[in-house]
Formats: sequence, structure tokens, C-alpha cells
Amino acid sequence: MGKSGARKKKSNNNGNGSKNPNSVENSSSSKPTVNGGTDFDAFVFLKRAHELKEEGNKKFQSKDFQSALDQYADALKLIPKCHLDRAVFHSNHAACLMQMKPIDYEKVISECLMALQVQPGSTRALLRRARAFEAVGKYELVRKM
Repeated sequence: MGKSGARKKKSNNNGNGSKNPNSVENSSSSKPTVNGGTDFDAFVFLKRAHELKEEGNKKFQSKDFQSALDQYADALKLIPKCHLDRAVFHSNHAACLMQMKPIDYEKVISECLMALQVQPGSTRALLRRARAFEAVGKYELVRKM
């Protein structure tokens, strides 16, 4: 009888029963995770967060600051804590707060500080924080930071 045409399946072990450390397994558990999900989940969440940001930007331009604030807050819920886009969302959140009367300068400062934790050089967050410090009379903090 002749040999079968099927190829022998390669094994991940090195002949003595142990796995080859250089082999790659195709298991779903080896995919990177973000916020407890897969990389695809992370992509979907980031995409939705950017859609919410764009909706927030439109609301901001039409002077519907509360709706814009809500859009930015929802976007922040979807992205990882260390993602650079959080700085933009927090800074936009602060911009909304500065347009709403009465202005809660402490919240503005807090949002700017959160933006600066993620992206220390964010000029918009630095400027908004400085304006808020100035508004509450904390001039020494404007110069120090």
C-alpha cells in the first residue's frame, strides 16, 4: 500500500512531551486584553468613544453644553485609564464646564488635572487650568504649574 497524501500535523512539543517555548498557540486567551475584553473589543470601544467625542463637539459648537458634557463623559467611560485620548476628553469636559453658568472652577481644575495626568504637556488643559486658578484667586498656583 502507498503512503497517504495527508501531511503529518506539526506538534508544539519538542519530542519529549514538553512544549516548545518558541511556538505560538492559536488560543483566544493569548490575545491582548483591554478592560477585560479582547483587542477587537478595545477597537470597538475606542471607535465609539471617538464618535461620542464628535457628537459632543457638535453639541458644544451649537452651545448645547450640557449635552456635550454628557457625550464626553460617556466617551470617557469607554476608553482605558492610560489612553492618551482621555486627555482630550477631559480637556473638552473642562471646556464645557467653563461655558456653563455658574462655573464650577474646582471641577474645571479637576478635569484639567486628570487630562494632565495622562498627557502632561496638554496646552489646552494647562491653559484652562490656569484660567480656573486665576478665577478662584489662586495666582500662586498659576505661576507654579
